[in-house]
Amino acid sequence: MTYKVAVFIGRFQPLHNSHLSEIKRSLEIAETLILVIGSDRTSRTPKNPFSGDQRREMIERSLNDDDLQRVHLVFARDYLYNDTQWFSEIARLVEQKMSELNISGKVCLTGCNKDESSYYIASLPDSWKREIIHVPNKNLSATDIRRKLFEGKNPKNIKDVPRGVKAFLIEWVMEDDFVALQKEYQFYEGYKEQFQSLPYPPVFITTDAVVIKNGCVLVVERGQNPGVGMLALPGGHLNVRKGLLDNAIKELKEETSININADYLKNLNPESKVFDHPDRSLRGRTVTHGFCFKLSDGGRLPEVKGGDDAAKAWWMPIEEAYERSAEFFEDHIHIIRYFTRRY
Repeated sequence: MTYKVAVFIGRFQPLHNSHLSEIKRSLEIAETLILVIGSDRTSRTPKNPFSGDQRREMIERSLNDDDLQRVHLVFARDYLYNDTQWFSEIARLVEQKMSELNISGKVCLTGCNKDESSYYIASLPDSWKREIIHVPNKNLSATDIRRKLFEGKNPKNIKDVPRGVKAFLIEWVMEDDFVALQKEYQFYEGYKEQFQSLPYPPVFITTDAVVIKNGCVLVVERGQNPGVGMLALPGGHLNVRKGLLDNAIKELKEETSININADYLKNLNPESKVFDHPDRSLRGRTVTHGFCFKLSDGGRLPEVKGGDDAAKAWWMPIEEAYERSAEFFEDHIHIIRYFTRRY
């Protein structure tokens, strides 16, 4: 073996044959493989439909017992607006797992450098060697597999996944979670279709409000797709006749019925930030302007109730919001984390 440890990073949504080839090749050049499962504890969407446990199950169903003895999984969450934090987290998780296994020695980072999403290969610790793996069907895409599933293709006829994954998918498409995600996929496809005649892709501008008091953040439950039933911040599309701050206040009051005067909220001079990750929304290129309204601590929390697009509204302890990060719509938990400085 050339290396003591190989590190392979992926989302595996789902695991497909090229992933499996990369895993097998990594095991040929290293004694131990640490698989870093990305986008952990993120909200379920048509792009990220499988939980960490489900992806673990797919991997375990696809490897033989001997290989499983040498493969160890760690789970990394996303830091959409802090690449440095993400790189540090990957390094920390790998070092922690090596310590648990009492392993030291040469480490290599494996990957096939397929597209722009593989930029991290050049960005992790310099002490890790790089092994670019050449696999058959390099362009095999989990995106295409998900599309086929959501458009109704029988998993039995999906040829690009290991046998164990196919068995998993046959079971999964019978579950309520799949049905809900399929409906959401159909919503996104219909939403994007209405703009297909434009000469260039549209850019949407929205506002979101983070309201904090007594260690709580004001959240809503979305009442309709996209993201029906998910936790979210009160917000919405920019009204063509409103400024950004005025729009944020308007949406806040409409969705939560918070009984605080709009002028008072405006005079708080809320901190603001643009959140513009290209992949933050499956609706298309959506840039949101976040505003943080820090109300004075002490006294009772203002009464709120859901309205407009929000089915419910309530005050949630910030720590609970962190714990329930996988239930938040789009990047809203990242927005909360930014304004509460809790990375």
